[in-house]
Amino acid sequence: MAGKLEANVDQMNTFSKNMEDQHQKLITHIQSTKADQEQTTASWSGQARSAFDQFMERYYEQAQAMNNKLSNTVESLMKTADSYSKQDEEFQAQISKQNSSLDLPAI
Repeated sequence: MAGKLEANVDQMNTFSKNMEDQHQKLITHIQSTKADQEQTTASWSGQARSAFDQFMERYYEQAQAMNNKLSNTVESLMKTADSYSKQDEEFQAQISKQNSSLDLPAI
C-alpha cells in the first residue's frame, strides 16, 4: 500500500527556522564551554591539563561535526520546501491552464 505524502511549506519553513535557531544556540554553547574550560584549566599544569585539553578538543570537534550536520539538514530542508512550493505553483498553473482550455458544449 502506497503512503500519502503531505507537505506543508509553512510547517517546513517553521521547522527549518527552529533548527537554524538551535544551530546558533549550539555554536554559542560550544564557545561558552570552551571559555569555561580555559578559565577552569588556567592554573592547571602537567599531564592532567594535557589529558583534559585533549579530551575537550575531541569534544569540540565532535560537537562541531554534529552542528555542521544540523546546519546541512536545515539547508536541505529549506531547499526542499522552496522546491516543493515552486512545483506546487507550477502544477496549479498547469491545471488552471487545462481547465480554461476545456470547451464543453452548453447544456
